[in-house]
Amino acid sequence: MNVVSETNENVNEELEQEQKEKLFTQTEVNEIVKERLSRERKKMSAQNNDFEELESNLNIRANVLDCREYVMEKGYSKELLDILDTSNAENFKSKADALNELYKKQSAAALYPVLNDGGEPIVPDARQYELEKAFRGNPHSPMKF
Repeated sequence: MNVVSETNENVNEELEQEQKEKLFTQTEVNEIVKERLSRERKKMSAQNNDFEELESNLNIRANVLDCREYVMEKGYSKELLDILDTSNAENFKSKADALNELYKKQSAAALYPVLNDGGEPIVPDARQYELEKAFRGNPHSPMKF
């Protein structure tokens, strides 16, 4: 019987120690929860930052791809992709179109210089230019009778 009473006392002591170890005050529980929440929030914010960075990189790539497609579609020089900012596709498109118009005016002025009247050069339409080009290589020589 002595052995049974000793084991009961040991079990009771162990239970009391476990209960003492498991008991927390409400403030202690609140502090533990706050610590865990703050750790989880830090993890989540780090993940959100990673996702935001990935999303930003994807947007940049999408804009560059849109700009590249636009250049190919319009037949513009690929060098525009290096010269102009491709972070905003709409800005890129408007600037590329403006540069193209400027280039057309400059090249037309070089082909058909302004006379001393100070006016704009008159650029013939494409059909007229093609006709001139066709006859340019064969000089006219009158027939001999």
